[in-house]
Amino acid sequence: MNIKNIWILPFLGGLLSLIALIIPTASSYFLNEEYELTRYFWLWGLFYGRLYIFERFDTEIFIGVSIFIPEIFIPALLATILIFVSARSCIKTALRFRKGERHFSEIKKSWLITGILYIISPIIYVVGMQIGFNLNQQRSGGSLLNFWQNHVPNFGIIAPLISGLLVLIGVIIGTVIAGKQDILNSNKIPSFVS
Repeated sequence: MNIKNIWILPFLGGLLSLIALIIPTASSYFLNEEYELTRYFWLWGLFYGRLYIFERFDTEIFIGVSIFIPEIFIPALLATILIFVSARSCIKTALRFRKGERHFSEIKKSWLITGILYIISPIIYVVGMQIGFNLNQQRSGGSLLNFWQNHVPNFGIIAPLISGLLVLIGVIIGTVIAGKQDILNSNKIPSFVS
């Protein structure tokens, strides 16, 4: 792989993380004799639910944003901001590198930081949802529930982790290739000697 093509990995990581913002992070499905309940949660605070009550043959749909539940909204907003800023940075620096406006040594640190932020953001979200869900249950007088026992993680929470790995792999490969090119360049005999 040539160092000129290394921009592809951070670029793909940035695109994948933006796609993750529109895909649900968690979902749940409950079914018993009385009702069927389906719920979806997005990273940036949107939630969707559908409740079907068998006895009445009635479907209720509820859509909302968790801004009114600060225990859940604050970690979700923090993770969303970190992912969005990281995606913007990765895409922008990858395109500048591709055009030759930046050298690998100049953007290596930026990609390293964004790769780490991609990995930290879903962790903030997962822990924040668990703690926030319990705090919200306590505040409303309900019993404590484990959010992640009742909800299945979806691609929206896994994609930022993959994005972080793509960016970090790009940094590692770029560092190895740049190191090899430095060694090759240092072994050349200067023109004034021959």
